[in-house]
Amino acid sequence: MAAQNATATGPTIAPLPVVDGTAPDSPELNLPRPKPVLIVFLRQCGDPFAEKTFRQLAALSEDRPELQCIAVSQAVREVTDLWVSDIGGAWETEVVADPERTLYARWGLGLNTSWQMFNPRALYSTYALGRDEGIWSRAWGGHRKVPKPSTPADTDAAAARAKIPGQSVNGNKWQMGGAFAVDVAGGVRWVHVPTNSDDIIDFDPVLELFGMAPLPKPTKRRHSPSPSPIPDGQRTLYQTPTPRDPPSQR
Repeated sequence: MAAQNATATGPTIAPLPVVDGTAPDSPELNLPRPKPVLIVFLRQCGDPFAEKTFRQLAALSEDRPELQCIAVSQAVREVTDLWVSDIGGAWETEVVADPERTLYARWGLGLNTSWQMFNPRALYSTYALGRDEGIWSRAWGGHRKVPKPSTPADTDAAAARAKIPGQSVNGNKWQMGGAFAVDVAGGVRWVHVPTNSDDIIDFDPVLELFGMAPLPKPTKRRHSPSPSPIPDGQRTLYQTPTPRDPPSQR
């Protein structure tokens, strides 16, 4: 991915890290570490696929302590902590808040396109995730416990972010997610960049790469016997279009 100037939407985006290359300089992540690291950059806090991804990452951090799991959030620290608590906790996952999205940019993660966000497959997958697993978007309606900035510097930073298209206290809805595996020497060993907003990361390739046992697979897909209702604020996204009148016969 070529570098792009994103002055109106955030920091300038660096090229994506490449496999067998050196991990970008990231003091916030304290790389390299004594054990392999899996870094997951999340989309907006409250996004249903970010929630599912984080839940899976948190479970992985408990099951595979020989792997250091790090989640990067683009929401401010207070909102990130509230969101993580609401969806079940971090377990052994280290959570880094990056509201200015400088880490995202340093690791080559820019913005999604409208098609990546709202194509028919992504919209249906969003509905199916809510129907089957009860995970609905928490971001579109805003967070119920959003704290206000506590210092003048925080207030100024929040005001600057508010001028960026798509920005809210939960993060930027257009921000692309991604995931990277880094070895103990600081080398990039695996790169995953979603092609659509409904992407769910498969962590098994990372476990295989570092010689760890894969996660157990469910024997079959389970459907909720009583599907969760669509939240009122999201109904219009999933309404069946009104059929068009048939063409008049001449």
